Amino acid sequence: MNLLRSITCLFLTAIVAAAETRVFIEGLKSMSSTQALSLLGDRLEHVRASAASPPRADDAAFLLRQVLRKDGYADAVVDWRIAGRESIVLTVQEGGRLSLGKVTVNGVPAAQAKKLSRLYARPAEKDRPIIAGAPPFREGDVAAGLANVKQELNATGYWAAEAVLQDRPTDPQTGFVSIRIEVSPGSIHTIGTPVVKSSDGRGVKLTSTTAAPFVGKDATTANLNAMRNAVEQTAVSRGYPDAVIRMGHTVANGKFIPEFSIDLGTRVRLRDIRMEGLERTKPERIAARMKDMEGEWYDEAAMNKRLRELLATGAFGAASVETEVVGDRLVDANLHFDEARAREVSFAAGFGSYQGFIFRTTYADRNLMGNLWGLNSGFEFGSRGVLGDVRVTDPWLYGSDVSATARAYALIYGREGYDTFETGLEGKVTWRFGPHYTLDVLVGSGLVNIEGDGLPVSELGETNYTNPRIEISRRGSGESLHILYQGWPHRRLVSQDRQQLSSRIRR
Repeated sequence: MNLLRSITCLFLTAIVAAAETRVFIEGLKSMSSTQALSLLGDRLEHVRASAASPPRADDAAFLLRQVLRKDGYADAVVDWRIAGRESIVLTVQEGGRLSLGKVTVNGVPAAQAKKLSRLYARPAEKDRPIIAGAPPFREGDVAAGLANVKQELNATGYWAAEAVLQDRPTDPQTGFVSIRIEVSPGSIHTIGTPVVKSSDGRGVKLTSTTAAPFVGKDATTANLNAMRNAVEQTAVSRGYPDAVIRMGHTVANGKFIPEFSIDLGTRVRLRDIRMEGLERTKPERIAARMKDMEGEWYDEAAMNKRLRELLATGAFGAASVETEVVGDRLVDANLHFDEARAREVSFAAGFGSYQGFIFRTTYADRNLMGNLWGLNSGFEFGSRGVLGDVRVTDPWLYGSDVSATARAYALIYGREGYDTFETGLEGKVTWRFGPHYTLDVLVGSGLVNIEGDGLPVSELGETNYTNPRIEISRRGSGESLHILYQGWPHRRLVSQDRQQLSSRIRR
C-alpha cells in the first residue's frame, strides 16, 4: 500500500512539474498583454518551465520592467502575485513614456545635418518594428548617439570634430524629448607620412613605398582603409602569408599620421597545389589556371582572387584554401571545393506593346563537360517571331586571363510589310589586363534573307546578303573607347567614346 501511495505521489508530482506556468499581465495602457509577452520572447522560458513561486515571479517582474524601461517607460513599476501553482500575475504601473522627438544638428550643411540626425537616432530605433511608433528616449542612448555623430565626422576626414548636446527640452504633454546638437567639425585632415616600426627592420621600406600614394589625400575612412588594405595585400603578395600588420594613428596639426607595426613572419614559396572535393570538374582544368603560381613566392591575395573567380562561374558552392608547410620556406596549397548544381532549366513569360506575347525557355550548364565552360541556350517565342540562341564561354582560355565566347543564333521575325530570317555566328574574346582595364574584340557574321509581306519586292532593296561586323571595346579608369565596323548593307566605321555612342548592334 505504501509503495502504491509513493508511486501515485511521484506521478502527480511529475504532472505538476510538467505543467507550464502561465504568465498574465494587467494594467498596461500603451500595449496589449499579448504584445508585451511578444517583446519578452524566450526570456520567460525558465519561468514557464517551473512551478509558480516567488523567485520565478520576481524574475518575470524584473524582465518585464526591463522591457518597459527599454521602451521609454523610465518610471515603470511592476508588481507580482501568484495565482495557484500554475499562474503568475504581473501588475504594471507604466508611468509616463519619454519618446525621442526631433533631432536638430547645427554647425554643418543641411544635407549633412539630416544624415547626422538619423545617425544619432539609430541606437533608439535599433531592433524596433517599423510600425512600432516613435522610438523611446533613454539616457543611455545619448552618449551612443553623440558617438555615432562624431564617428561619421571622423569618417569624412574631420578628426578634430566635436559634437555636444546643447539642449534636450521635454514636452510635458506628449513626452517627446527634442535634441539639439552643436557640431564643430573643424578642418578636414589629410594623411601624413606614415611612421613604420618593425622589430627586425624588415618591411619598413615596403610599407612606406606602398603607403606613399595616399599621403596628402583626405583622411577619410575610405582612403585609410584603402591604404591599410594596400599595405596588407602587398605583404601577402610578396610571399608573407603570416604577416601581422597593425595600424594606429596620431592626429596633430591637421594631419592624420598612420602608425604601422609590421611583423612579416617567414617568406615562403608555393610548391604544389592539390585539390579535393571534385567529382564532376576535371582537376586539370583548375590546375591549368593555377599553374603559374607554383614555384613562386606564395601570393595569398592572388590565390583568394582565383578562388573568387572559380566561385563566380556558379559551378561551386564553396571554395577554400589551406596551406601546409612541407620544407624550409616551402608550402603546399590544399584547395577544398564543394560543387554546386550546375544545370538549370528556366521558363519565363511576358507581354510587350510591340512584341506582343513572349515566352522564353532556357537551359544552362555552368560546368559543361567538367571544363568549367558556361553553356547558355534557349528559345524565345513571340507574336512577331522566334529567336534561338546558344553560346559557350571559356572563362580562362588555356588557363590565361583571356575569356572566349562562341555564339550561334537564328532569328525569324515579322516586321511591318516584310519578314526577316537571319542566322549568324560570333566569336568574342575578353582580355583583362592591369587592375582596371578590359579589352573586348568581337568578330561575327550573319546571313540575312528578307521576304515581302505586303511591301513590293522592288522596295525591299537587297533581300539576300551577309552582314559581317567587327567590334572592339576598351574600358577602364573611367574611360572607354568603342570601334565598330559593320558590313553590308550598313557599311560604316565608328570610333568614339562609349557614352556618346547612341547606336549599337542588338545581340
